[in-house]
Parts: sequence; structure tokens; C-alpha cells
Amino acid sequence: MGDLTTFATLMADKYGEALLGVSLGNEDLTCKRCGETALPFCVELDTADQPHGRAAYCGHCMNGYGAAHIKFLPKDPDQRRRASLSTATRWKVFVRDGWTCAYCRRHKDQLEPGEYLHVDHIVPVADGGTDADGNLTCACSSCNLGKSGKQFDSAASPGL
Repeated sequence: MGDLTTFATLMADKYGEALLGVSLGNEDLTCKRCGETALPFCVELDTADQPHGRAAYCGHCMNGYGAAHIKFLPKDPDQRRRASLSTATRWKVFVRDGWTCAYCRRHKDQLEPGEYLHVDHIVPVADGGTDADGNLTCACSSCNLGKSGKQFDSAASPGL
């Protein structure tokens, strides 16, 4: 069996800054590659640019064949996708803002074909913004999708 220090070095090379930590699993798993049953080596990742939060690797064949992926472990419940805004909340924001984009000031009737209104977080959720009414505003798809997860910059708005 390989050691946890060697595994940590391999994972640091593979995942770089996305690596949050490595540990020894607490439940025996059977490796799909070598057939050994043992405690797996586990890796926890920052999932911003990785598809899964945690993964398990075989400690037996890791050194001979590279890290043998056993299975993905489930993400912690607090890391799962957040619930989307309700239809009632969206409707309330559209009505409150007069069906007008807060950034380029175009009314829904002035939007180009294929454009539509979104409810946007003024302070992005990624930056600690909430779903509170005061943090929500109406935005056309061009303005909202153009700024992505950043706070709005009026100079960069495609609608202005």
C-alpha cells in the first residue's frame, strides 16, 4: 500500500490550488482496477472548477498504475446546488421594477428577439449576496449574462 504523504504529493501535482486536503477513508472499498479491498485515500477539492467535491483512490495500485479511481463520494449537503428563486419571487421583482432592465433601462417590449428578462442578484451569491428582495433586480439577458458572477459595471453593459 502507498502512503498518504506520497498520495498527497500526487494530488497536489494533479489538482494544484483546487486541492483542499487528503485523508484516509473510514470504510473499506474494493478497487475496480486491482480488486484489493482496503481503506481508500480520499481527496477533497474546491469544486469551483472540478465536477465533484470529493473522490476516493486505491492505495494499493496507486504507485504502480497511477491513482486508480474507485468512486466519487457524495458532496456534503451544504455544497449541493442552491434552490432557484420561486416563480412568485421572480414575478414580484418584475412587477416592482416595471418589467425594465435596471442596467440598460430597456422595457421588456424593447428587447430584441431572443432576449428576455432575468431576476439578477445585485451582489452575486458567490460574493455573499442573498435572495433578499433588496438584493434582487430585473435585468435583460444581455446585461445579466454579460456580467456573469460579477457585480454590474455600467461601462461594460451591452445595452447602453
